[in-house]
This record gives sequence, structure tokens and C-alpha cells, in this order.
Amino acid sequence: LLMEQCERDQDLLIADLDQENRLMRARNERLETELSQARNNAIEEVAVAIEQFRVPFGHDTVDSFATYVRGLKK
Repeated sequence: LLMEQCERDQDLLIADLDQENRLMRARNERLETELSQARNNAIEEVAVAIEQFRVPFGHDTVDSFATYVRGLKK
């Protein structure tokens, strides 16, 4: 009887840990998505700012650099 109670307690603990693991994985996926979106937004802001330098540096150079920067998005 005592062994059955220990086994039930262990099963409950394992179930709790599995649930917590699933919740942590889901949270991690949401955070990775948010981080990726924030990173891509920042990269786009940099590319737009670079495009403002067309006059002093030339259209082709600036466009090539802006394209390179946009290529850093995930």
C-alpha cells in the first residue's frame, strides 16, 4: 500500500513536471517569435535610415548596402 502511494505521488509529480515543461516551451516559442519580430523591425529601421544616404554615397552603393542589411532578417 505504501509503495502504491509513492508510485502515485511520483506519477503526479511527473505529470506536473511534464505540464510545466510544455508551458515553458510554449512561452519560449512566443518569446522567440517576439524577439525575431523586434530584431527584424530594428533591421528594417536601419535599412530605411541607410537609404537616406543616397545623395552623398550614390544610389547603387546605398541600395546594395540596404539590401545586405535587410538580408540579415530571420
